[in-house]
Amino acid sequence: MSSRVFRNGIILVILVCWVLTGCATPTTAPTVAPTSAPAKPTAVSVQPTTAPAQPTTIPPTALPPTATRPAPTNTPAADQPVTGGNLVVTYATDLASLDPPTALSTMDWGSVALVLYNGLYVYDTSNNLVPDLADGMPQVSADRLVYTIKLKKGVQFHNGREFKAADVKYSIERNAMPETKSWAASEPMSFIVGGKDVLDGKAKTADGIKVADDYTVQFTLTKAYAYFPHSLTQTTNLIVPREEVEKWGKDYPFHPVGTGPFKMTEWVPKQKVTFVRNPNYFKKGLPYLDGISYQLGADAAVSLLRYQRGEVDELADGIPSADIPTMATSAQYGKYFVDAPSFLMYFIGFNLETAPFNNPKVRQAIGMAINRTKVIQLSSGTGVATSSLLHPSFQCRDKAMKDPFPYDVAAAKKLLADAGFADGITAKAWFRPSRAWISRVPESIQQDLAAIGVKIELLQLEAAVGTRMLDNGEVPVFATTWGATYPDPASMISPVFLSSAITAKRLRYKSTPMDQLIDKASATLDDAERCKLWLDAEKQLLTDIPLIPVAFLGRPLMQSPRLNGVTFNATFGRPVYEQVWIPKNKQ
Repeated sequence: MSSRVFRNGIILVILVCWVLTGCATPTTAPTVAPTSAPAKPTAVSVQPTTAPAQPTTIPPTALPPTATRPAPTNTPAADQPVTGGNLVVTYATDLASLDPPTALSTMDWGSVALVLYNGLYVYDTSNNLVPDLADGMPQVSADRLVYTIKLKKGVQFHNGREFKAADVKYSIERNAMPETKSWAASEPMSFIVGGKDVLDGKAKTADGIKVADDYTVQFTLTKAYAYFPHSLTQTTNLIVPREEVEKWGKDYPFHPVGTGPFKMTEWVPKQKVTFVRNPNYFKKGLPYLDGISYQLGADAAVSLLRYQRGEVDELADGIPSADIPTMATSAQYGKYFVDAPSFLMYFIGFNLETAPFNNPKVRQAIGMAINRTKVIQLSSGTGVATSSLLHPSFQCRDKAMKDPFPYDVAAAKKLLADAGFADGITAKAWFRPSRAWISRVPESIQQDLAAIGVKIELLQLEAAVGTRMLDNGEVPVFATTWGATYPDPASMISPVFLSSAITAKRLRYKSTPMDQLIDKASATLDDAERCKLWLDAEKQLLTDIPLIPVAFLGRPLMQSPRLNGVTFNATFGRPVYEQVWIPKNKQ
């Protein structure tokens, strides 16, 4: 799920992120009205129901109002798109994974969702939910428990095998298995009949996912779930072929096989990733590019110079913050500068089982010591400081909420003393390295905390090492980002704080009342009541303080003048690569 900027209160596009870079992102997502709204959510023990003779169908646009998006960075030429040419993209860091369930950062998400794989549904550039591998919107039973989805025929994986309904069942179930270590295992499996046993490692399959035939899959839920079709767009639920996953085992992320517009031919960690056109892509005539080349571990300042020399087409993880004002207003480059909107939240997380961070007063003191205004100034200058978990543009948001972490150094010191740490605290912290435009933020927060006596040593760890240490409980304090994947509090709260979520496990946050509240909110079909429940959940989370929200970040990007057809995916804040083309005279 973050940073296409929201202007004038307009709801912007979804991004998405647990990035444990950061990633996870919202107006209340309206749902198709049920034929009869139950007074209470039905119990988890409800048995599968049979679809009625005349099912309802979710309309193609299931998420109004649509969000705005940035205009294409380049005006397409008058002639028609042509094939050919290679796109050069620079990233300052390495990829974490090209396996959908373990793709953690926004660069991973954009790679799996817009380059390699497809899911059943996707958001278009106007933020509408539309079919992808599905052949139409779901048919839904009157009680909202059974979803029947027809699939496109003739779609091929990169290995040449045809995509079938069995691949959907396998991919959704695999995402939920504990050994997969998916960051969003519970969506949507926690609402599918038999899904809890898969999540708990007691079963490998769920009775609620049925392969009716090669081109029809049916999901039976334990109770009405307002966001079910939207949860299928999660990057973790993109479709993979079982035989390739089993063939490569733990090395599958280096040998990814999907149905997407491009195929990966090479991944040299910390150096490069190469993708080439998929000649059998099911969207006829696409993609236009011959290939995409990621150059990894690229110094941001050097990448900017190379961009200015015409050697780089996209500065994907940003522009050095000191250069943003110049590039944004430059007569030569200004029209190719994009401040892409997103719901990407930067936050400070804690291992709640490690002293002294198991003390809520210590966590609150840290929250009050951070100068959020300075964080914005040191990043892109276009983000939004926050103490809330929900972006200011969300319709479902408590606009009158009292700031639980006002910037107050004196009050923070007193809280620390009240907690028994008047002499200060020393701890190690990992601020995950990511975008160039927030590179100065860790030191800024380090200085803020030192001012109240909290001295943190910033560990210099690569993403894979830091993530492993987080999983093992070896890092007491960390900073990363999360962006929601559809515009509703559900996507900002459920994948992060549900006890089964990987982020909650890294925070060591487990709350049965919170699980029950999330469960109830997710199953409530009435928009107003659901919003109230999510705000109750946010209030409780800001009391429990498993993490400290800092800012919703901006996302400054540079696009090459030679690119045409550039539009942005509303979920990831990335170009829709299959639509990008380069004129013959610029290839």
